[in-house]
Amino acid sequence: MHIAVVGAGLAGVTAARALHEAGHAVQLFDKSRGVGGRMSTRRTSWTPDAQREHPLAFDHGAPSFTATDPTFAGFIQDAATFGWVAAWAPRMAPGSRAETSTRWVASPDMPALCRRLAGELPLHRSATVTGLARVAGGGWQVLVDQVAHPGTFDRVVLAMPPAQAAALLQAHVPTWAMAAREVAMTPCWTVMAVFHQAAPEWDAAAPSTGPIAWAARQGSQPGRDVPDNTAADTQSWVIQASAAWSAQHLEDDAATVSAALLQAFQALPGLAQAEVQWQTSHRWRYSVPRNAPWAGECTAWTDDALGLGVCGDWLGGVGVEGAWLSAQALADAWCDADPAAPGHCHPSPAMFEAA
Repeated sequence: MHIAVVGAGLAGVTAARALHEAGHAVQLFDKSRGVGGRMSTRRTSWTPDAQREHPLAFDHGAPSFTATDPTFAGFIQDAATFGWVAAWAPRMAPGSRAETSTRWVASPDMPALCRRLAGELPLHRSATVTGLARVAGGGWQVLVDQVAHPGTFDRVVLAMPPAQAAALLQAHVPTWAMAAREVAMTPCWTVMAVFHQAAPEWDAAAPSTGPIAWAARQGSQPGRDVPDNTAADTQSWVIQASAAWSAQHLEDDAATVSAALLQAFQALPGLAQAEVQWQTSHRWRYSVPRNAPWAGECTAWTDDALGLGVCGDWLGGVGVEGAWLSAQALADAWCDADPAAPGHCHPSPAMFEAA
């Protein structure tokens, strides 16, 4: 079968890889310039003087993830064996929420796991899918910026936030569209900053109160290049606001948001002398699902007759693990689920060697 997968975050590339390994011809579409979705790393630069430009990298999407489901944990252990991911045990700031599980990061940056899974699969970048059209006799045509993409597809997978999926589903499965709209996605304001004198004796903070949900020193994660901070004794940090604070300040201007979060960051232990040298911000309107009502019961939606499927963390459970589980559930539904059968949909160690 020819299958279009709309969305190249972890759910999309996981589904695409599994379906490809089962023998299907898969094409990926994403509105961004690359893969990764919320597993994102911002690359930019800072020029403190006229003599030298300093490259910067910030893991400003999902900063790390856990692996508690046995199936996903097995996948992550395989990925670690091949250097795709690495365990991270950051030194936590005093007063942080307790960490009970091993944290993982992709290497050398957060989108790398998605790039590995996407591999050689056809990927249409900067391609905003604005509609789906039924083809006479069955099948689908994908509309990119209102223009029909060449060729037709037997099936389409939507791996995107629920509000965006609902817009594409409305004309074809209105009940799915209605259900998707019931899922609330929380926003997240994120500040990326370079500080002078910001080297406390800890790598990350998860305050139990205040506007900040998470702050992490870039370069403390394994597999990362240490930021080039030698010229000015500086440190790069990612500061992410809580869902409640982000929702309350969703439409505030970036300068106001940045000022508030930077002030809260400087109030953390050991940062009283921290001075902002450079900063920018990003507003994630769709960060993590506030509610995933079908998690554990209906982790993916598929309609074989119509040739439509939907997956994402809002179906499989919050976060990176939920996105992967949902994508695997969708692939299993469209493939032979018997692990001994040819073309089964669980990635194997051989996949890592070939990618």
